[in-house]
Amino acid sequence: MNRISDLRTDLDHLPLSKQNELVRVRDIILSEFDAAMTGGTQDWKRQGRILAIILFGSYARGDWVDERHTRKRYQSDFDILIILNHDRLARHSNLWIDVEEKLLWDKSIHTPVHFLPETLQTVNDELSKGQYFFTDIIKQGIALYHKAGVNLATARPLSPEEAHEIASDYFEDRISAAQDFMIDFKASVERGSLKHAAFLLHQSAENAYSAHLLTHTGYCPSTHRLTTLRGFCEDLDRDLVDVWPLDTKKARAAFNLLVDAYVKARYSKHYDISEETLGWLSDRVADLHRQVRQSCESHIAKLASNLPS
Repeated sequence: MNRISDLRTDLDHLPLSKQNELVRVRDIILSEFDAAMTGGTQDWKRQGRILAIILFGSYARGDWVDERHTRKRYQSDFDILIILNHDRLARHSNLWIDVEEKLLWDKSIHTPVHFLPETLQTVNDELSKGQYFFTDIIKQGIALYHKAGVNLATARPLSPEEAHEIASDYFEDRISAAQDFMIDFKASVERGSLKHAAFLLHQSAENAYSAHLLTHTGYCPSTHRLTTLRGFCEDLDRDLVDVWPLDTKKARAAFNLLVDAYVKARYSKHYDISEETLGWLSDRVADLHRQVRQSCESHIAKLASNLPS
């Protein structure tokens, strides 16, 4: 077993402005959590605790990018793992929606924030399985907050055969789903069912991003938000950044329509999208498929090269 207190806590490799933003991110998460738990009568609320808040990804590794003032407009996200002591907390959607809103609109935070609420049991179970995603977080992560006395499981190394089989199975499953949704999308456009087509295109993009994450890390968060999935994938592979040229207001608006399609295209009478916009978006999602396939097949080939002959 390892202790969360053994994780790094220093942020000295980051500019002071980023350090200050992360302090504010931590404080918002803790204060919103405390407010949501206050007055709760259920055991899981009265005893609910955040055990750790861990920065991972590019800002923990030191290879972040901040080009928001350039034509490319790319900016690395703060990736945050929130470890909790009860599964009801991880699934407390209203709490995490409130946290997301507070982080989005806080004027002192200029860096996008993506966070993952997970239980200690889930993290330890995945570490025991040798799951890359959490193994890398524990190796590279920086604890912004932690409770004393919290233990983490020892990460089990995967055999070359296991690593290759898991990555190959995830890739085939998710990329096939992405392709199937694209086929259904085209049929919906032909029928003139544009709102339904937008939802199907969202699903195609979601499964492509899932294929990338699962193939490379063995993990994909339980979310349908393309912004979150996209952020994690682009952190792993910067080539994916070029899939979405967001240097114009029209391009950004189109991407936001795709992000909103999971809910609004199905349930809102006010959701509206043109065939022209869908055409532009489908070209981008098709490019996403190509980039993901290339990245995943290259990764699987590297894993295959490690197999015993």
